[in-house]
Amino acid sequence: MNIAAWLIALGFFLAVPAGAQQVPNPMSKDGANAQLPQALNNLAANTTAHTYYAQAYGSCAWTAVGDTEPCISAAIAAAKAAGGGIVVLPSGISGIASTIAQTGLTGITLAGAGGSANYDSCPTRLKWIGAVDGVMVRFGSDSVADNIVGGGLSGVCLDGGGIAGTGVMIRSLSNGVFQYSAVRDVKARGWDIGPGPGVVGTSLNYFLFTSAILNSAAAINAVGYYLGGGDSGNSHHNHFFAPRVLHQSGTGFVVANADSNVVYDYYGQSGTGLSLEFLGSNTSSAGVARSNKFYYAEPQGGTTARGVTSYTYASRNNNIEVNMESGAPSPVVEAGASLFCSRQLGNAAVCSPQILAVNRKFLNTRGASITLTADESSKFVNNNNAGGVVTYTLPAATGLGTWYCFQRYGYGMTIQAVAPDVITLGVTASAAGGTVSSTAQGSSLCLVDGKTANWVAFASNNAWVAP
Repeated sequence: MNIAAWLIALGFFLAVPAGAQQVPNPMSKDGANAQLPQALNNLAANTTAHTYYAQAYGSCAWTAVGDTEPCISAAIAAAKAAGGGIVVLPSGISGIASTIAQTGLTGITLAGAGGSANYDSCPTRLKWIGAVDGVMVRFGSDSVADNIVGGGLSGVCLDGGGIAGTGVMIRSLSNGVFQYSAVRDVKARGWDIGPGPGVVGTSLNYFLFTSAILNSAAAINAVGYYLGGGDSGNSHHNHFFAPRVLHQSGTGFVVANADSNVVYDYYGQSGTGLSLEFLGSNTSSAGVARSNKFYYAEPQGGTTARGVTSYTYASRNNNIEVNMESGAPSPVVEAGASLFCSRQLGNAAVCSPQILAVNRKFLNTRGASITLTADESSKFVNNNNAGGVVTYTLPAATGLGTWYCFQRYGYGMTIQAVAPDVITLGVTASAAGGTVSSTAQGSSLCLVDGKTANWVAFASNNAWVAP
């Protein structure tokens, strides 16, 4: 399977408002959406937050060899002083010689000029021109007990240039959204996600269509995603949607001191390194990878759950649903470790030791019109194999945070609301019981019931219209 094809196919992004400093917020702030997942609520709110254009903060040379970090950091400081917002980066390749660091309590979103998780189609790129083994972007601190709420990356690609050690470092962050962003050519870790000092964990963050491309000579031993931390704190209840890693001798996705994280549709393509590894601990049973779930995973370089062969305390109770159709091997479970496994495609005999009954997060090959249910919330729907235009009818919007993502393949796709519900795209709403549709190949749209009787788009690409 070609990783670039996967990345291109999943390339929709959150549009960032341009021009006006503030536009009406389509999301309700009353109690009706109190149960909306906070990260998605922040994401929808940030699409209408104050914007700060980094080029307006200083006289940086916005070129591949100029240092633009001072201007970006000044824009972040201005956004923080105003209580939050979005720092907008221009298209093109811009150099940074120092870490773009966020500390304190309020997270800021860095937004590029659009793009996707496919690095090669990303208009906004930051290239490292600083010291060897440096960190390109950091949320939180390894020395100060910050507890950042909100913020993230949208449509920004990071190029370590074979010099930087880490692309994105995240410490003690909650309710952040990182989407359609990629890291490439770093020496140590593409995405380093863990707790900060003071046992403050990293939790409740969303990573939507992100990737790590580690196929250069400098990145030969680099890890794509490192999730966890030491024995003093862990990473928990984070959600990853379609992460992609192209790695070599390093591991694609490492799960360390982490629990209750959920990963959907992970794809790791490797040279000789493992694509997925669950670590144990030499200090405490509370410091191992435990109770994490991977749905519809395709770890081409293999999966290993570490046990007492490698550590004093074994990883335990992790779950994986393996897609073996394209050659992903059977997981290896060391002595003392537990890994609950089920196979999605391929030879049923090669998946062991136990079968996990999973709640699939993908409604694939929906070739006919259907009515969705609230129980199918948080699923990805496509019209692959459709013989003509299909219609997906939404359930009643109750304001409880039910959401779906749709992707259009060959034929047209229409999404239907049930009266009196409307579907809101930015500042445009459909009629009550109306529809939105797209005729563009590869179009994607995510909707959440932000309040009663209103489905709100929180991510989209290409042309979706509400006639």
